[in-house]
Order: sequence, then structure tokens, then C-alpha cells
Amino acid sequence: MSASAPASRLGRAALALALALAAHRSAVALRHDRAHPLALDIPAGAASPGEVAGGLLLGGFRGLFADLVWFRAQVALSGDRDDLYNLPALYEKLALLQPQYPEMWASTGDDLVFNAAAKFDTPAGQWTWIRLGVDWLRRGTDRIGSDRRVSHPRGHMVWESLGWAYLYKCTPTNEIDNGTVWWPLARSQWRADPFELSAEAFGTASRFPRYLAGRVMMDAHVLKHWALHTVDPVEEMDLLRRSMEVLHRHDRERGTYPPEFIRRHHWILAGLARAAEFRARLGTEADPVARGGILADAIAHIQAEALRDPDFSDDLPHELRKMDAPPEAYRGVARALGEMATASEARGDHARAEVCRERAALFLSWADYVAEMGVGAGN
Repeated sequence: MSASAPASRLGRAALALALALAAHRSAVALRHDRAHPLALDIPAGAASPGEVAGGLLLGGFRGLFADLVWFRAQVALSGDRDDLYNLPALYEKLALLQPQYPEMWASTGDDLVFNAAAKFDTPAGQWTWIRLGVDWLRRGTDRIGSDRRVSHPRGHMVWESLGWAYLYKCTPTNEIDNGTVWWPLARSQWRADPFELSAEAFGTASRFPRYLAGRVMMDAHVLKHWALHTVDPVEEMDLLRRSMEVLHRHDRERGTYPPEFIRRHHWILAGLARAAEFRARLGTEADPVARGGILADAIAHIQAEALRDPDFSDDLPHELRKMDAPPEAYRGVARALGEMATASEARGDHARAEVCRERAALFLSWADYVAEMGVGAGN
């Protein structure tokens, strides 16, 4: 027997083991496919020639090769900045190997938008990766589709990731991450307001039956945030009206929230709309005395809203800012919340007292900010 015979037997054994592992993976995938035949056998987006060829050539080794590519991508992501430039090519390989899996599109898109971008210090450097990640997620939604009858049952994952990417990285909602800088860039890049795009993405995700019940109101939440960052009071009232309509539509279709929750959110949106209405009146009133009366009524309204539901009063300082309200207006609301905290503590309602104190501190911080910067509706 030649000296190479043991090595040959070892090689054949390794090949047999690899084939057995591949067959096991194929069997598991086949069982999953049969559980959701419409989702995987008839994907929403037509398979590209590369996807078909890749599947035919790799056969049962497809899963093993995908694992290897995933490993290389994670190594690149955990390395230095230069390693990040290997990610696009690696992700393209994954798109050929696993085009029908929402987890692949969502996870890789999140890594580009949040993790890769975070490795850069400048807004310009970060924006390059945010834009790349959003475009990648948009491509994923095209591939997965939006029709829950034929899309993957977990297709909501890609739409949700796209919604978060627009909301947290392309709007001023998350101002700590330069959202104010990227907002106009995003509007120019995708020729639509990212608030609108985010609401549409979350709305599409909510149509999938497996979407978490606790998140089906995200599109209403996005519309509210868009309203808070809108200077035009008429546009703000329209956005808040749309948010209320979405809120009640979800309640009718899914019914996942108790009536008290829906009522509270409706009151919050109605209170913000009323504040915007006061601001619209301020914009059309020229008489200084009349303007002073409208502003006083608006401040009294906001204070009443803050006291009615302190849990949700953190949006109200935005309305005072857009009215050019003086610092004393914020301090007046803070004093009223402080008095409510004292009364709640006396009744033994320590949780409510703590919330009131937190909100009072928030209004005081806004008062200091306005006093220092002189920020008003036009700034």
C-alpha cells in the first residue's frame, strides 16, 4: 500500500462528512420551505440569473459557503476602517446565496447603517455608509416584497430595519447623531422626506402578521415626530391628523392595544394639534395685544396638557419653542409639574411623583436653553 493511501482515505472521509453536513442543511431548509411554500418557493422579487446559477453550482454546499462569507463579513466589520471596504463585495455574495431570507438583508443593512458608520468621526464619513446601508435595505425590500400573501412570513424584518434607518439616521429625531445634518442630504438623495419614507416602511411592516404587536403603531409615531419638527402649523396639523387616522386604523385592523392606550394617544395628538392651531393664529394676528392673549392661551393649554398626562409631556416643549415662548413659560409649566409631584407624593403615588419631577426638570432645561440661545420658531 502506498504512503499516500491513508491521506487519500482521510480526504475521502472529510469529503463524506462535508456532504453529510450539506445534506442535513438542505433537508432542514427543505422542511422550512415546505412549511411556507408561498414565501420561499415563489419569492416576491424574481431571482436574478446569478442567484439561479449560484444555487445550481453550489447545491448542498450553499449553506456552508454562506457561513464562511458571514464569518468573513463579521471579521471585516470588527476590524479597522480599511477592512470595512471589503463588506460590499461580501454582502453581494450573501445576496446571491441567501436572497430570499429577510434576516440576511436586515442584519447586513443594520451593520452598514449603524455599526460601519459609527467607525467614522465626521458626518461626511458616516453619511457614506448610512447611504450605502439604506440603499441596501431598499434593495432588500424590493427583493422580499410587500405583499404578505407571497412574501416571506418574516419579511417585516427588512421593512422595519429600513424604517429605523430612515428615522434614526436621516431625520433630526436622533439629534445626537447629526440627524439634523443628514436630513437635507436624505431628502435630496431619495427625493422624499425620510420621515415620510420611514412611516411608509413601518406601515408596510405592520401588514405582516408576524410583526410584533407592540410596534404596529410605529408609523403613527413617526408622523407625530415629523409634525414636531415641522415649522408650518398647517402642515403640522395635517401630519397630526394623519397620525390619528393611522392610530385608529391599526386599532380597527389589529386591536392589539387596550382602549385606554388608544384614548391616551388620541388625546396627546389632539393636544399637539390644538397647540399648532394656536400657533397658526399667532401667525395671522398683527395686533401685539391680541398676540399676547393668544400666546397666553397657548401656554395655558400646554400646561394643562402636561398636567393631564405627565408621562407624555416630553413633546410639549417643542410646541413652546415654535411659538417663540419666553423662558418663563417653560418655568411656569415646570412649577406646575413640581406642585403635582408634591401632591402625588403626599398621596403615596411615588411613581407619578417621580415622572412629574423628571418632566419638570425637562422643562427647566429647555428654559435655560432658550434663555441662553434665544431659540424661537424661526431658528
